[in-house]
Amino acid sequence: FKITYMKDLDTNLQALLTGIRNAIGVPALLLFSAMTGFGSLAQEQGLSLYISVLSTILIWGMPGQVVHVELYGLGAPLIAVVLGVAGANARFMPMTLSMMPLLRKAPHHRRWNYLLVHMISINTWAEMMRKGDEIPVERRVAYFLGFSSTCMFAGVLGVIQGYLLLENMP
Repeated sequence: FKITYMKDLDTNLQALLTGIRNAIGVPALLLFSAMTGFGSLAQEQGLSLYISVLSTILIWGMPGQVVHVELYGLGAPLIAVVLGVAGANARFMPMTLSMMPLLRKAPHHRRWNYLLVHMISINTWAEMMRKGDEIPVERRVAYFLGFSSTCMFAGVLGVIQGYLLLENMP
């Protein structure tokens, strides 16, 4: 499967697979590496593997995840953890506002925007800002889901690796 030009994406499946292919490599490797460190931090602070993976999926922002783990380790009340995570991840608001116009004209149900916004990271935002205009409007959501899901999956694998290999890491 090889598509030379983004404008040649004729189906959502092609766009999804192209997004996956473009994420495999540096974007996924960077997230895998960063999340390996987070996984070891989470294990060291006493979080279970389940909570560590769940926080990666639900928070999906390294600063917010670190705040979560640190405040949890200090025994902070839940409201302090929630406010700390929200404050740390507020930096995603400008990225979201600048990226959503690329997806506004895409033919999808607007409820999908809640999932799409949640999956924005530095990598996915940069990719969409760089290539978004090249992708046909009707294929942007599929491309974004392929790219961002691959990045998130790499991040989850990194958390698992870091959590399980903590004892063997310097």
